[in-house]
Amino acid sequence: MTKDVYPVGTGKYCKKPRAVYAVRWNPRKRNWPPNTFQYGYKSFVKTANGDVEIQEGTWICWQKVKGKWDVWPVAPEIFDATYEPAL
Repeated sequence: MTKDVYPVGTGKYCKKPRAVYAVRWNPRKRNWPPNTFQYGYKSFVKTANGDVEIQEGTWICWQKVKGKWDVWPVAPEIFDATYEPAL
């Protein structure tokens, strides 16, 4: 059995819980989340890393960070495994 080796000063951290807005993408509905758009028959979301093509059923998550919308797509199986409704 090998022991994991980490750089000196490495700490273990947990991500802070945060509430985000989310909706399943449906291009036929016109009440779209921020930074989503269609080009021809394809749908996209503008993320911090550029435009990402999305399919119907993809979850779109967003939150406001420093006055700007941070938006990202999440595959349905990943969303179901990592998100739960906020109380």
